[in-house]
Order: sequence, then C-alpha cells, then structure tokens
Amino acid sequence: HTSRALGKSREIVQSGDSCSLFSLASPSLAMDPRWDTIVRAKITTLQRLMIPNRDLLFERRLITEEEREGLRDIKFTRGERIYQLLIEILPRKGPNSYDKFVQVLKETEGQQHVVETILND
Repeated sequence: HTSRALGKSREIVQSGDSCSLFSLASPSLAMDPRWDTIVRAKITTLQRLMIPNRDLLFERRLITEEEREGLRDIKFTRGERIYQLLIEILPRKGPNSYDKFVQVLKETEGQQHVVETILND
C-alpha cells in the first residue's frame, strides 16, 4: 500500500538509515548503479525543485495507477512524495527507469532546470 510505503520512507529519512536504493528493488530489476549515487547526492535539491508530471509517468508505465494516486496524497509533503518516487518506486521499475524518468522531466514544461541538476555534477 502506498501510504505504508511512504511511512517507511519517512522512517528511513528520520532515522538516517543509509540503506542502498538497491535494497528496495528486486535484484532482477536492479536499476543502473549511477542513479544511486546521483539521487543520494541530490535528493534534497530534487525534493525542493522537482514537480513531476504524474500523468506522463503513468502513461510511460513508470508508475501504476495506485502509485499515481499515492503521489497525489495531500497528507504527505511534496518532499516526501518526491522521496517516495525516487527512492521507493523508480528503483523497482527496472534498469532503465531513471533514464525514462529523466526523459519525462525533459518533456515536462518547467522541469528542464531539474534535468540539468540531475545530469550535471
């Protein structure tokens, strides 16, 4: 359930747990390792800047209908929802999930600066 998953992410953030993003994903669906480093280094900035297009993410099959609804849940902050998307949802979506996610951001009006943040060191 999405709310329980977000609760778990809140616990991880609050406890400072340093578990790898890979531990949340199935080994057969492991994402590209470079994203683990990028997301960890930039999560706070991404939580502040990013406004993902949930409908486009759904159309591209990066999130399910249930996940899309969970990402609209107003009882969580935008930062918590971004954390859930980047840390809990996308790592389970396969090795190309973050590349597809960046493409969605490129196609989303007003998110080009986020793409630059992600891709530039």
